[in-house]
Amino acid sequence: MLYPFSRPRFRPTIPPGPAARRRIGATSGLVFFAIAPTLAQPRLQNSTASATAATATSPRIVTFAPGVRINWTSREIELDAEVVLRGGPLELFAGSGHMKDHETILNLAARPLHIHQALGLIGLEPGRPSWWDEKSDTVHPATGDPVDVYVVKYADAGAQQVVNACEWMLDVSTDKPLARTHWVFAGSVTLEGGRFGADLYGTVITVVDFGASVLSIVPPGTPLRPASTQAGTTSQAASQAQDAPPTVADEQHVDLPTDLALLALTERIPPLGTHVIVILKPALRDDAVPAREGEAPAEPLKPARQPE
Repeated sequence: MLYPFSRPRFRPTIPPGPAARRRIGATSGLVFFAIAPTLAQPRLQNSTASATAATATSPRIVTFAPGVRINWTSREIELDAEVVLRGGPLELFAGSGHMKDHETILNLAARPLHIHQALGLIGLEPGRPSWWDEKSDTVHPATGDPVDVYVVKYADAGAQQVVNACEWMLDVSTDKPLARTHWVFAGSVTLEGGRFGADLYGTVITVVDFGASVLSIVPPGTPLRPASTQAGTTSQAASQAQDAPPTVADEQHVDLPTDLALLALTERIPPLGTHVIVILKPALRDDAVPAREGEAPAEPLKPARQPE
């Protein structure tokens, strides 16, 4: 019988020999390893992109010392604090060691020296606290880089509310909440024997001028100037050695004509024992003017966690 096409010839399958098997195995391995990186590459790129995006949006906050954290992303210091006073005259906004609880709204968990060091690490330059020159009968006001002070409090549901520290104080001269102002990084003082003045007296964020204040308030409307442009800062100490402040300090404050008379503004302060976070951040520099009452100040980044 004739077929219109040639009948295919049967060719039996012959198992490959050892040499052929080695060649096949080598070739298969090459194909696998050539394809595997190609398949894995998009996954690696996606993981890298996600990590980069997370890093760009997440604040980098590290614990510097007990009760002190540094937010390197926004150059802020976070301090754990507790409400200890809701009414009465004030000499501090926040103290430490429970040494001033009868005249300060907040008690800070941190050691004052550690707060001083953290402020320096974010680039703030200390000046010096207010002091009285006995020889010339002259009072020198506090100097230092300007600092804004905020408070973060939490509602029961965990919602955050950020307020400027001035909103918790009543200005007796106006019978209104204190108009927004800033503090200067006075830096306290190192006493004889190497002791840090604020460690002894708890004078951290003060509203009257102590000789050992870390941060001293300035009257509302005071121009914002960096420490390097202020008379009497450490950068000018060489030329003013004869006017150097004493290396002694006590818990008494220096009376100035510009002293503020402030009361704790009870209705705005949370209950006693409430844990809050105090935020310290560099204030605006150069020719900037502090916001007046009723203006909305720029709020700092929210802390990464609630105080314990």
